[in-house]
Amino acid sequence: MTETQCEPEDMLLTQHGGVEEKQSKEEEDNAEGFDESAFLPTDVVFEPEVVAVETVETVEPAPQSTSLVTAEPLAPPAAPLANDYSSSEDQPVYSEAEFQLAVEAKLSKAIKEAKAEAEAEAEKAVKAAKAETEKAVNLAKAEMDKQMEDVIVLQEQEFEEKTTELKATIAAKDKEIQSVRAEQDAVLEEMLVKLDLFEKDTAVKIKAKDDELSEVKEALLMKEKVLSAVNTQLADHHNNLKELMGKNSELEEKNVELESSLKTIEEALKESEVENEKLEKTHADEVAVLKEKRVKAVEKMQEEMTKAAESQFAEANKHFFKLKSEFTAKSEEVARLNKTVETLKASLSTAEKKSATLADVHTSEVAKLQKQLSDLSAAEAEGVRASKNIIEELRVKLSNNDKIVKDLESARDASCLSLGKVMAEKEKMAKENDELQSVCEELMELVEKHDLK
Repeated sequence: MTETQCEPEDMLLTQHGGVEEKQSKEEEDNAEGFDESAFLPTDVVFEPEVVAVETVETVEPAPQSTSLVTAEPLAPPAAPLANDYSSSEDQPVYSEAEFQLAVEAKLSKAIKEAKAEAEAEAEKAVKAAKAETEKAVNLAKAEMDKQMEDVIVLQEQEFEEKTTELKATIAAKDKEIQSVRAEQDAVLEEMLVKLDLFEKDTAVKIKAKDDELSEVKEALLMKEKVLSAVNTQLADHHNNLKELMGKNSELEEKNVELESSLKTIEEALKESEVENEKLEKTHADEVAVLKEKRVKAVEKMQEEMTKAAESQFAEANKHFFKLKSEFTAKSEEVARLNKTVETLKASLSTAEKKSATLADVHTSEVAKLQKQLSDLSAAEAEGVRASKNIIEELRVKLSNNDKIVKDLESARDASCLSLGKVMAEKEKMAKENDELQSVCEELMELVEKHDLK
């Protein structure tokens, strides 16, 4: 009997010594800078289990399970999407190195905080386990052999159940993260394709407008050459005016008719000027409204992106889809405004053609006057002045067209800036996803090490 009672006591002391050796080994690992609890989540606390024991029973702390648990390797994080934009305006404001340093600093801070909390919880758990073990040893020496196997089996089963549950939770979270990442990558790729198409369409429209402006400039130069030739002819006719002074009385009646024709032409030109002014005013109002809407849309998008960046990962996915719908609506609004601008351009082009037609009619009338009334210097001077006014109006319209092109380029730059901000937000969310993936992988490694111990 004496020999039988001593054997359980020796087993208890051996196991207690094994706990102290394990604790000293963990302290040595912490001193060397390696701590498994640094990657434990702060909301999971492994508390020591306390088994209620009667005064005559002996409870020995169960040895940890030696079963090996192999976790499935997590899928590698998806590669960040390539940015096809080569323009300096499309790039983020900060460099990639600065952004990487900021992310590493944030991750290091989070790991240090988690490590400190895990160390505190582990120290409390070790102290509590040690106290409970000593108490159980003092109370349970008499019935060690009877209760030893049952307690060990029960603790092993509970530990295996908790380990299985934790692995299932980690696997579910990993699948959820991979699903969310795949959806986000698909949506971002679709956005990039749409933005590429929008940029290409804008470049084509600007190029077409430049071609139209070049044609207008060439037409203006041609008209200036024609005017120079007309002025030369007028000078020649003016030299012949002295020879035709004798026929002045016979042509006075024709002069009256020509003056009425000139008044009619002047009235038509005035109506054309009024119509052009109305069109220019309407176009200016439309451009102002378009700029205001673009500014408001960009500001609203920036505020929403800032809120999304500060929120947690669970809310980021919801906000991202909301941002996608808003971006689609803004794209439709931009397309509608572009159609409005094209309509205004068509109206302006029609007015310019009408003015050009009137100018051609006026030029033909001046040619007739030059042939029929070379002796009327006043009529000749009036025709020259009217032609110069028409050319000046064409120059003003050309200047207005240049202004329209500049406004379109400004709108394009604003769209490119918005695109750069969207790309920066995308990269930031990708970094956060990679960070979560890394934490999950480290947690799986920690669970495997814990199972091995």
